[in-house]
Amino acid sequence: MSRYLRASGDPRLFDRLVQRAIRRLPPEFRAALANVAIVVEEEPEGPDELLGQYFGQPLPARAGAEPLLPDRIVLYRGPLVRACGGDRSLLAAEIERTLLHEVGHLLGLDEGRLAELGLE
Repeated sequence: MSRYLRASGDPRLFDRLVQRAIRRLPPEFRAALANVAIVVEEEPEGPDELLGQYFGQPLPARAGAEPLLPDRIVLYRGPLVRACGGDRSLLAAEIERTLLHEVGHLLGLDEGRLAELGLE
């Protein structure tokens, strides 16, 4: 398989890279994802070129109550592929970084703390 992707990307390869990123998360982060759906969408709504987004209530804010619906982490395939210029190894690394960023929001970290951790 070529190291480079077509400009539009390969959805099956992208999904494999997402699954790999999930497997590579530290065990305590994977455990935090028990009630979180990780989904891939083509593009974010609105004008921002978001790479990913967390929808839900951060774990520290739950006060022991589980949400009625699962939280969601959305990874946006189009912006991620474009940000990496079609380079597969860069794409794999960016998917992992974006997933870690969104898990950080799940764990209650704000943008400032994520930036301190190199996950801006």
